[in-house]
Amino acid sequence: MLKLNNIIIFARNPRSTLTDEAYIKSCESFVQLRHEIKKYMTYYNHACYQ
Repeated sequence: MLKLNNIIIFARNPRSTLTDEAYIKSCESFVQLRHEIKKYMTYYNHACYQ
């Protein structure tokens, strides 16, 4: 079940290129959650290994 106030988003720490950190972000909707995951995946796929 989706808890709207306690969603764990895995996001890259912008100041470190070696570690991924998990941030807890409050997402108001499933669409917002999808947007956050898409932003992370776009960064991970295009900027992580440049």
